[in-house]
Amino acid sequence: MIEFCSKKRMLAVVFTLVTISVVSVVLETRWSAQHKVKEISRKGKGDSNETCKLGKEKVVESCRECLADELFSEKKYCQETGFRTVVACEDGTKIMRMCSGTQWLEERNFWIFEGVTFAIGILSYGLVVIRQHRLDRMLREKIDRQIAADI
Repeated sequence: MIEFCSKKRMLAVVFTLVTISVVSVVLETRWSAQHKVKEISRKGKGDSNETCKLGKEKVVESCRECLADELFSEKKYCQETGFRTVVACEDGTKIMRMCSGTQWLEERNFWIFEGVTFAIGILSYGLVVIRQHRLDRMLREKIDRQIAADI
C-alpha cells in the first residue's frame, strides 16, 4: 500500500507528523510545568518532610534522585517524588526531605528517548532501503532470465 504513495505525499505526511509531535511536546511541557507548580504549592510541607526545630537550615545537597536502597526500603522522603534533598539544621542534625526533582533530569531523559527513537527510525529506514535494492536487483535478474529464455 505504501509503495503507491508518491514522494511528495510521503514528505507531506512526515512533515505533518513531525509538526504535530513538536506542537504536542511544547503544549505538554507547558501544561506539565504549570500543573506541577500548582500541585507543589498545594502540598506545601507535607508530613513526609521533616523540619528543623529551630527553623534555621542550610541546603547541603541539592535535589537528586533517591538511591535504589532508599526506594527499596520505602523511606518517607522518597515515596512521592523519588527525589530527595539533604538539609543541615542549625543544631547540627542533617535531615532528608522530598523535593520535586530537577527539570534538567526530565529534559535529559526526554532527549535520550528522542535520540533512541530517531536512531531506531534511521536504522529502520536503512533496512528498508537495503531491502528495496535487493528486491529491485532480484526483479532485474528475473527479467533478464525471461528475456534470455525468449531468444
